[in-house]
Amino acid sequence: MKTPILAALVAACPALQGASLVHYYSFESDFNDAVGSANGTAGAEVGTATGNGFDGGNAASFPGTLSGGGAFGPAGYVSLSPNVPTLSGAFSFSFWARLNIDASTNPRGVFDFSGDGGDGPQSLYIQNGPNANKLAFRVDGLGTGNAVAFSDVPEDGSWFSVIANFDPSGNLDVYIDGTLDGSVPVTGFTSASWSADQYLGAFNVNSTAPARGLDGELDDFAIYDGLLTSAEIVGLSSGNLSPTAIPEPSAGILALLGMALGVCRTENTRR
Repeated sequence: MKTPILAALVAACPALQGASLVHYYSFESDFNDAVGSANGTAGAEVGTATGNGFDGGNAASFPGTLSGGGAFGPAGYVSLSPNVPTLSGAFSFSFWARLNIDASTNPRGVFDFSGDGGDGPQSLYIQNGPNANKLAFRVDGLGTGNAVAFSDVPEDGSWFSVIANFDPSGNLDVYIDGTLDGSVPVTGFTSASWSADQYLGAFNVNSTAPARGLDGELDDFAIYDGLLTSAEIVGLSSGNLSPTAIPEPSAGILALLGMALGVCRTENTRR
């Protein structure tokens, strides 16, 4: 009877190797990483606001850019240096955002993990120009320009959910409010080059410091090692699932091993 049990265990293991929460910024009392060690330091211009409505807590509030592309200083973003997130292979993001109603046509940064505005795994921002108000990712391996624009995001003061699954052997899938907004193939990906300079609430444009602010709020920013499942995406985007409830694969495998051991003991008792 051991062979069928082991066979079932092996068959089930791939299903358990999903997303594992590795960094989480709830912004409830500070700007620190509640799960990992990539704590953030906020500038004086970063404040707090009412959260996304599902957790009843706080969100981080970031300044924006001035008309005509005016920049802001280090007081306008959260720096994650020097304890920065590092990932390789498949990874995911989830967060809530709210944009101020200001009719801005400047690009606005949500996060930037490339440091110098290059093609890291890297930044999420709201575009300007012909793609104004479209959500855009810059990610290694997306081909020419490494940037992909998705749907318009609401600039009406309401909260919206963004989730992205990055599979280096497949696609970058982006979900807005739980609905698949776009999927683009990943090409030429080898490994993610995460810079030592990483920011929340802003992004860099090839200068020595971030120069584009979100001009809005950010809440429950989470980074996962691995890909989120459909059920997790629905739960996170509806506010019914906290990022901290995303199970670690190791914990799931240990649980399955315990179940298998229990079955083995039962079978031995019956003999």
